[in-house]
Amino acid sequence: MSTLHQFNTMSLEIRRVHMECTQGTSYKEYNVIIKQRGSKYDLKSTYGRIGGGLTHRDIIIEASLPEAMAEYSKIVKAKHKKGYTIVAEESASRFTPEYVEKLMQKAAVLVAEGALERNHYQGLKKMLEAIDIETLEMAEKIVIANEAKHLKEAA
Repeated sequence: MSTLHQFNTMSLEIRRVHMECTQGTSYKEYNVIIKQRGSKYDLKSTYGRIGGGLTHRDIIIEASLPEAMAEYSKIVKAKHKKGYTIVAEESASRFTPEYVEKLMQKAAVLVAEGALERNHYQGLKKMLEAIDIETLEMAEKIVIANEAKHLKEAA
């Protein structure tokens, strides 16, 4: 697999919920995860008996963020109606320090392979070093809002 392909398919978890149902004789858990892979989003779940082996399921593959978020919300509401309660929910920014570090590592490899010009790498590095995480998260919200707007206009 080429490094460029690996870079384009880098997977980042951006949202996760852990729910449990312990009503009556039930002792089950259900997890929903949204992962970003390139410019698309995957929605996956794991479920089963609490403490037991979990079954993995791909719910949506290569969706837009608004589609993945809508399905995520739909599943959480449906599970809540069935007696599940949310135990933990995390919303992680794609722009964590770990993500920025991975991005720079991938960019360095692309420079070494001749797939990215060194001056572009240096510019990217300077830009990312100068911007704080709050600014990156704000940029992420703008991108998500524009993606949702574009999806509405296309419909």
